[in-house]
Amino acid sequence: MTESHLSKQFVKETGEHFIEHVTKLRINEAARLIESDMRMYEIALKVGYENPEHFSRVFKKYRGMSPQKYRDAYAWKKK
Repeated sequence: MTESHLSKQFVKETGEHFIEHVTKLRINEAARLIESDMRMYEIALKVGYENPEHFSRVFKKYRGMSPQKYRDAYAWKKK
C-alpha cells in the first residue's frame, strides 16, 4: 500500500486528514494535562511541540482560547 493510497483511505474512513487527526489527539491530551499542575512548556513537549509558542497558537485554534485561559477556566470550574 502506498502512502498516497493510505492517506486517501484514511480521509475516506474518518472524514479528516491524518495530520488533523493527530493534532486533535495532541490538543485533547494537552487539555487533559492542563488540568494538572504541569508547566505549559512541559505540556507542549509532552504532546509533541518543541516550541511552546507554536503549541499555544495551535491550542487556541482548536479550543478557542490560550492554554493559560483554558487552565484558568478549568480552575474556576474546579472550585
